[in-house]
Amino acid sequence: MRYIPDEVFDRIIEASDDEATLVAVSCTSRRLRIRVANRHKLWRERFERDFPQHDDKEQEWLRLYKRTYETEAYTSGIASVLPLPQSESPLDWFSAYCKRRATEYRWRHGQFMVHRLVDAADAYPCGVRIQNIPHARARSPLRSAVVASQWRLKDQKHPVWLLEELCWDGVDVECMEIWEERHSDDYLVIQAREKTTYCYSLYIWHFAELYRAPRVINTDKGWVRDVKVCGDWLIYRWMVSSDSRQNVICVYDLAKGSYCSDVRDNLFYCILRTTADSVYIAWIECDKDRHSYIVVTYNMWCIAPGQAAPVRWQSARKTNMNDGTGTIMPQRIDDNRFIIFANCDFEPDPDAPPPLVLVELVDDETGTIMEEKWSRNMRISRLQTIGSRNLLMVMQGRDMVLLNLADGSIVHHSNRTHLDCWRLSGLYPLDDQWTRMDKDETWSDPKTDAALNVQVGATQAHSPTALFYGKNGTFTILDYMGHSYQQQLGTLSSA
Repeated sequence: MRYIPDEVFDRIIEASDDEATLVAVSCTSRRLRIRVANRHKLWRERFERDFPQHDDKEQEWLRLYKRTYETEAYTSGIASVLPLPQSESPLDWFSAYCKRRATEYRWRHGQFMVHRLVDAADAYPCGVRIQNIPHARARSPLRSAVVASQWRLKDQKHPVWLLEELCWDGVDVECMEIWEERHSDDYLVIQAREKTTYCYSLYIWHFAELYRAPRVINTDKGWVRDVKVCGDWLIYRWMVSSDSRQNVICVYDLAKGSYCSDVRDNLFYCILRTTADSVYIAWIECDKDRHSYIVVTYNMWCIAPGQAAPVRWQSARKTNMNDGTGTIMPQRIDDNRFIIFANCDFEPDPDAPPPLVLVELVDDETGTIMEEKWSRNMRISRLQTIGSRNLLMVMQGRDMVLLNLADGSIVHHSNRTHLDCWRLSGLYPLDDQWTRMDKDETWSDPKTDAALNVQVGATQAHSPTALFYGKNGTFTILDYMGHSYQQQLGTLSSA
């Protein structure tokens, strides 16, 4: 290929649909590597086509990639207070495309680096934080909560993993226990429960300030439910008592410190969209009709703390549904879609209302409205959205059915395998790769690898690029990003 003119080779690159071949060609010489990699527009288009950014996990992976590789410019003279670089040079989309596919491959084939984290850092690191994976085991003491964080430290060439403890100054940690943990890119929220009174409190840190005392939200009675953290927003519902129908929805803008609340009956909700000043949520209200089916009213509200009218109604619709053997709940798919569903452990009556409905947000000249796109009357044991492949996985006992999110139709080639590594990372192979896989293909869970010696009952946390195991002060990180400079300390056999 050394004799092919550059202009001709560029035409070949543009016309080729075989990314694997282009990558192989780029490895044959420096000249061809430059010709292939420098097609930034082409590789960006293919990245966005194959790994659509409306999917939350794909967004998270790309943010981690940008942080990891942009911070290379800051390996000398860095200060911990410096912001991440603002893309002074164009992102290498060829590298991003290759590394995204490589990350999914490493998850599937058990290729990772092992990092044992024993002692927490005794001083605040001097460097740039890349990612955080909190570990907060339910019903454990507050002081047992830690964060595994990945850093690019000052004057060090490669990222490292560190263990950070949380500051509990001013908190009576002896009488409280961890209930659950939620986090976004920037904020960590730990919900705790008082051991005797069962009152709940929320403790909030910015990841850049884990060494500071947390912000605290206390409740002296009632129950805190459905805690959600998205970006700078914290939302939860507070039930005054178990026999009360009233729920107070509480919304905090953590970046600005503003807050508002509203009272609703029997509130179940999900976050739809967020902006710098507001958050859009869908909440549903249910009433039985004379046929004992459920009339579901789904509402969209815009909540903007600090404004004169902080809770503003946007749109509402009604539909009849079957509540099966569970509670009807909304669940976000992406910024423009959500589903309303109830578990149904049996095949429902085909003439009954459905237990599954997909709703789409539509922007028109009057604003944003909601439209019911499709519904399905089917058995549902568990649901998982696979937004990057525009699929909804419906578990029916041990069987799996894949629905097309566009129209609710069953994907007829849905005899595909589904591996737990995809559920954990949120990163799926390309569709043509997936359909070619053997239905009996399996993934070897690292917890079963004797060489890793993960303790039985260890709590598992994860990000798109890593697994984090912890129990009794023993912590292990499995890093699937696969930095080639490191020696491979742990490898599982290929699935």
